[in-house]
Amino acid sequence: MNPVWTPEHVVDSAQAARLIAEQFPELAPVRLETAGEGFDNTVYLVNEAYAFRFPRRDIAIALLQRECAILPALAGLDMPLDIPKLYCSGSPAADYPWPFAGFSFVRGK
Repeated sequence: MNPVWTPEHVVDSAQAARLIAEQFPELAPVRLETAGEGFDNTVYLVNEAYAFRFPRRDIAIALLQRECAILPALAGLDMPLDIPKLYCSGSPAADYPWPFAGFSFVRGK
């Protein structure tokens, strides 16, 4: 049995670029850099404009889907902070079994 912190799937930069280009051809050529990775997701900055999140474990899928559902409702509200906008939702593929999502990249710390 793997330790609880071992990810179930990790999308490397080549796989992320391929999944994004195949599903969102308007972003090709995909230029990406690693933005971070945590317990739940690997995140890539794409074309200096979008943050794409790829779940690393099954438990993170529902969290990502909930975020994708809530963000559009927040877009029209007057908030003290910039809220990312959902750009696109990716579908599972032959070599990656889960959905993923791209958001407008909000700069900051």
